[in-house]
Amino acid sequence: MTNLIDKTFKSLVVLFLGLITAALYDPNLALGGLVLAILFWFTVGILKKKNLWTNRLKWLLLFALILHLCIVILIQYAHFQPFSGGSGGYNNIHLIATDLSENFRQGELSFEGVSFYEDLKYPYRFYPVIIGAVYSVTAPAMIIGQLFGVWLSVLTILFLYLLVRQITNSDNWAFVIGLIASFYPSHLFYSGLLLKDSLVTTLIFAGLFLMVRLMKKFSLRDFLIFYIVLATLFNFRFYAAYALSFAFVISLIFWSNLELKKRIPAVFIVIFLIGILPQLIWGHGFFGIELFKDSFTTENIAFYQEKAYTSPYADPLDDPEVEYPLAQGGNRGYTSTWQRESYNPKEHPVKFSLNFGESFLYVLLGPFPWQLNISRHYLALIETLPWYLLMTFIIAGIIRTKKEGWPLIVFALIVFMVLALFINNYGVVTRIRIPAFLALLSLIPFAFKKI
Repeated sequence: MTNLIDKTFKSLVVLFLGLITAALYDPNLALGGLVLAILFWFTVGILKKKNLWTNRLKWLLLFALILHLCIVILIQYAHFQPFSGGSGGYNNIHLIATDLSENFRQGELSFEGVSFYEDLKYPYRFYPVIIGAVYSVTAPAMIIGQLFGVWLSVLTILFLYLLVRQITNSDNWAFVIGLIASFYPSHLFYSGLLLKDSLVTTLIFAGLFLMVRLMKKFSLRDFLIFYIVLATLFNFRFYAAYALSFAFVISLIFWSNLELKKRIPAVFIVIFLIGILPQLIWGHGFFGIELFKDSFTTENIAFYQEKAYTSPYADPLDDPEVEYPLAQGGNRGYTSTWQRESYNPKEHPVKFSLNFGESFLYVLLGPFPWQLNISRHYLALIETLPWYLLMTFIIAGIIRTKKEGWPLIVFALIVFMVLALFINNYGVVTRIRIPAFLALLSLIPFAFKKI
């Protein structure tokens, strides 16, 4: 008991000194640091209650926390913006959240007077509400929202750790994969910006972890939590939610440990419950049938393949560089687009397949060195070159994987296929493929005979 009190006291002293030092430079940095510390300790408290707080997990999460914190400080105070030049969707989120926080402070749960809020597409609307709520109890400073994102990034590493431990039964491998994931450049960079990607990735890995648990042992409690996570994800990135939905249904059919007589009714119930979510939330129809009818037309595919990312005036799907009237600058990231021509799959099936295969390769392994023609884009090699090495172990892991690994493969494959079909912009690709890359990293342990 005495040792525990001593450790707690020392931790509080270190935190206090750190916040005082931060406050001398920027009071908002200290305030955001206090919010981050409270959220982290709250997370630790839950892990201790669930008997999950081990030495390995402690050092992993502390390392991830410090690393992501350093990246946020680099981005915010050293103005490290090599790709967008300081303009991007994160500015819009900050402006909206600032206006919302003023309304919330006055007790008005409305969007009256919020900057260009009505001009935003629906997936952009929800994350500013969360950040606005954080601003309303702290201060409307971007660094506070960014530090909130640091906590979400730590949660992602936590769920990845739990996921790997679930499929390998190894704390050692869970620690190793979590450590590798902590260095993932795209995750480090994009989670350091005030974008919804931190929350989306956290929700996806909470869902993947619960999905694997449900494959091994189905329980109503875990399914209810999974259902809530999935419903929430539909409100932030619906196409990632579709990938998670289809991966879960397929996994329940083929790889569940449920007895056949229980599995058949469970599959029908799950298909119904998950299928109605797109209709309830977005009006997309059962399992999003209306969305698929509109999206998978020859005209729509051609638009995204030929026009959406080749012009600074296009309006691409969920582009992180989209700017609205009050945001500064106008760089939409179209310089990182690779050229492609669309083909009608019915009229030119061979050309369509070759085109799709080439894009799939770019999504999985790109950008390749010969595609980089702007000096700042060479920073992408920090990510792609190590990825080529890791892919050798991932491929071996896929070949040797147990059935617990197949849900992750299905999820990643769906994400890559959607990206390959619609998107030809590396700025968007490197952001959206983060969960798929991390899911594939989880399969590395299977490359070794002894896990």
